[in-house]
Amino acid sequence: MNEKMKGINRIHIMVPAICCAILLSSRLTAQDIQWTQKQSLPNAYRNGGAIACNGKVYYMGGYCDSTPERFEKANYEYDPATNIWSKKTDIPAARSNFAMAAIDGKIYVIGGDPFSPKNEVYNSVTDSWDSLKIILTPRQHISCAVVEGKIYIAGGLKAIENGPTSPNKWSYANITNVNEVYDPLTNDWKSLASMPTKRHGAFMASVNGKIYVIGGMGDVNDMWKTLSTVEMYDPKTDKWEIKKSLPEPRDGFSLSVINDKIFVIGGFSGPETVPSVFVYDTKLDNWNTTTDFPNVENGSSACATIDNNIYIIGGCNKDYVANGNTFLGTIDE
Repeated sequence: MNEKMKGINRIHIMVPAICCAILLSSRLTAQDIQWTQKQSLPNAYRNGGAIACNGKVYYMGGYCDSTPERFEKANYEYDPATNIWSKKTDIPAARSNFAMAAIDGKIYVIGGDPFSPKNEVYNSVTDSWDSLKIILTPRQHISCAVVEGKIYIAGGLKAIENGPTSPNKWSYANITNVNEVYDPLTNDWKSLASMPTKRHGAFMASVNGKIYVIGGMGDVNDMWKTLSTVEMYDPKTDKWEIKKSLPEPRDGFSLSVINDKIFVIGGFSGPETVPSVFVYDTKLDNWNTTTDFPNVENGSSACATIDNNIYIIGGCNKDYVANGNTFLGTIDE
């Protein structure tokens, strides 16, 4: 497995230098982030998912370097009031790089590595799992966004070519721009307008009924190329719109939404992990910077948000060595 192939496991990824200098010279002062370290996960994980539900933070799946299994079933609950992680019932299907959503006190875990079609839901009150209707297009290296109680998933990696003439061949042809939505009320999927850009490892966020897809990887000449692309989807019109690109390419970052702004935290820029944090103003279609993340080894971390508090959990360094760190970032309003 080459380094770029390993890099696909980073996720749950060019702007001219003059443009970058202009963008990065503008710094947010009203929304600086105060970072503090909290209790670590019981094990070191990368490429898992995290989400807030009923006032707690949940970390699930991923990879753990200290265990022989390739994919994890881990499920941990973090209580911000006590600063303690507790073990919960494992995910039925071990996986990483999946989509994760919380709706009405339930957590949905969809797709993921290895090309899983599974759609499973966790009840945080009863600490139990159920299986739901599988995703239309089995994919990994995906994210999702929730609008009006429905889960939207765009892009991802559909398959790996494997045969006598092409063993374990990763191909740009297997990156998709398919866009599908799941309705928990009907337990059904529907196909929607495809995303303009084929990519995998992008992250999605919903703000005021619109969905933003940010960064990721994939280029016709290099399927591992980190992207700066930002596209917005309107579920009401089923149409896409190109938005201002990230100041620099990013994948494997953490994403948080606070007060209509999207925070892109750390991650990979090409082969390197970086600590910088970008903030996207959805109303102005503009990017700024704010306080750096305190640890550069933060690729493929998971992220959950409660009010103005951002939790960054697990992750890895540029050599994909996992950690179990938990950091809390509080937005200074």
